[in-house]
Amino acid sequence: MEYLGLKFEILDQVYEPCDDSFLFAENLEINKGDFVLEVGTGCGLLSIIAAARGAHVISIDISPIAIKCALKNSRLNKVENRINFLVGNLLNPLIPYCFDVIIFNPPYLPGTCDKSDLLAKSWSGGEKGNEIILEFLEMVDNYVHLKSRILIIISSLSRPKEIFETIKNKSMEFKILKEEKYFFEKIMLIEIKKNQEVLI
Repeated sequence: MEYLGLKFEILDQVYEPCDDSFLFAENLEINKGDFVLEVGTGCGLLSIIAAARGAHVISIDISPIAIKCALKNSRLNKVENRINFLVGNLLNPLIPYCFDVIIFNPPYLPGTCDKSDLLAKSWSGGEKGNEIILEFLEMVDNYVHLKSRILIIISSLSRPKEIFETIKNKSMEFKILKEEKYFFEKIMLIEIKKNQEVLI
């Protein structure tokens, strides 16, 4: 696959970039020198785009196969020296550290899956579709500073009202950067920041 002048190989059992990935990539603003964290990197698409724009990136995925694929693609695009890859669930592999940008294209479709099915884990967000997202939001406080941006994809199928309420309860604010309607759902890219008015 070629995208934005970059080349990607997708290994078996790794999520292949789809509409949500491209919506994210087309609206991803990264500044040179940013410290970026990607959770759930998959084939490495977003991390590699960020690194190609001059960011320093840490990429995490629960799947060792995905990390192998992403590392291979980082080498293919000659940005491997700008990305560190870690295997682990959500933010668990990290010690507290503040990133300028955190990006997460999470599993957001309702439905459970076999824990051994690594590919299914890339789309299954639990029975309500938002369980992985809510777990991430509960962990993220230790990884942001006052001007950090958290960019995350959510779906109309993943009970967005619960997600928005959780964000507000954490003294954070959000805005929808882009949304697209598809046959059975609406996908939204949202930006989350600390609520400056609450902090004053």
